[in-house]
Amino acid sequence: MFSRFLSAWLMCVSLAATADSGDLVRIGDLWRFQKLPAAASPPDRNWAQREFDDSRWRFAASGLQIVDEDVGLAPRGAPGYIFQRRAFTVRDPASIRALVLRVEHEEGYVAYLNGVEVARHQGRGIRYPTPEDIAAGMEDPLLTLGVHDLSEARSLLIEGENVLSVEGAYTGESASLLSLAATLTANFTRGPFIQNSTTGSVQIIWRTATPASSVVRYGLSPSLSQTAMSSELVTEHVVTLTGLAPDTKYFYQVCSTNSDDPEPMCGNVEWFRTLKSAGPITFAALGDSGDGSSAQSQIASVLRGLGAELVIHVGDLVYGGFSDATADTRIFNFYQPHMKNTPFFCTPGNHEHNCCGGIDDRGITNYQNVFYLPTNSVTGTEHFYSFDHGDAHFVSLYNPWFANYVFTNESPQFMWLTNDLAMSNKKWKFLFFHSPAAHSGLHAGRDNDNNGVPDQTQVIELLLPAAVTYGVQLIFAGHDHNFEKFAPSNG
Repeated sequence: MFSRFLSAWLMCVSLAATADSGDLVRIGDLWRFQKLPAAASPPDRNWAQREFDDSRWRFAASGLQIVDEDVGLAPRGAPGYIFQRRAFTVRDPASIRALVLRVEHEEGYVAYLNGVEVARHQGRGIRYPTPEDIAAGMEDPLLTLGVHDLSEARSLLIEGENVLSVEGAYTGESASLLSLAATLTANFTRGPFIQNSTTGSVQIIWRTATPASSVVRYGLSPSLSQTAMSSELVTEHVVTLTGLAPDTKYFYQVCSTNSDDPEPMCGNVEWFRTLKSAGPITFAALGDSGDGSSAQSQIASVLRGLGAELVIHVGDLVYGGFSDATADTRIFNFYQPHMKNTPFFCTPGNHEHNCCGGIDDRGITNYQNVFYLPTNSVTGTEHFYSFDHGDAHFVSLYNPWFANYVFTNESPQFMWLTNDLAMSNKKWKFLFFHSPAAHSGLHAGRDNDNNGVPDQTQVIELLLPAAVTYGVQLIFAGHDHNFEKFAPSNG
């Protein structure tokens, strides 16, 4: 019976039109805006209407900062009110069956779709750190998002140009945070993206607003001759493809359906390439990226353009508290167009411990729930792990900072590391983690475990002898927001 259902379902898939899935509006997109004093009247009574002519309004990428002379925003300490408009195109409104709005904000907001109010929130969305928070290590404000299911409002969409409009107040209290930024996502509320790539397998992940089945059609050409399917109704879809060939390009398409809406909801045909068994490789590395700014959007665009075979991220993926919601605006908003084709291998930073009103392990739990990464044989978790690609062996270590975790040669992680490196016969060996060794930036003198020894000295004395012994050529780290490299030493 199941096989008959599968055959009928796949026939429906082959006839289904590809939906306008994914982010219709992203943080980092160019918005038209007007800034006015607090409590001011709208610049025009029709300002949110689709037909309104906003060509005389200023424009900037959302994620714009409070202090930004280029766009004429207020200096620090001056509150105000901002009106923003973003036009976006919909090819087939009927194909959109779910719609989610997410808004990062300071002082509440009202959102409109083609001139009709669809969401409203009153109250603060950012809690700025107190002196006590800063003393405890919480350096960045905590962000609470507004998240709205607008599926009932999808009938407002038309074929062609549509407009999302958002208005809201800002305080002027911070020189480092955006005043107002929004995303609008259709059908798949997250993804698809790939994770945990190997020479013979890959995991494909996506999310739907309501429970639905999981289907991945894939193959060596866009005709997608193979299918992996689960009929279990879930919102978090994780499909593992196995038996793949190394260093091979595959095409794939994700689809979901449920009993309330039996027509399949399918994404675009995408692609990925499996990792190499041997040979030269290209990869990109970055870190400390999660501020939600227009600069993050620019760097994400540069990263995509490099064409690297994989990306390593050395932590601090989210500033403002790592929650399931902030992962969408601070990670997937920027990197999902890249992650749908290219595997990202991440390591946690100290800001991955920030969540939900303070510093605790809920943030790192959210981090592990968001990503699907290799695990280690000691704890069975993703805190630290290793993988191979071509002639290189990569090791991700859990070293967020010494306030969260004190990394010593007596820890199970260190014993795992030396065994892991000793067992690898790869020509190149790389370590990546968050809190660095031998650096001269803002955190250079920190002693977060209060033992009288700078944290970086402990990292140097712990990891560099092991790196020399086992032939590690490169170590990547983050934490300090600068770029440093060193003259050769010790040969």
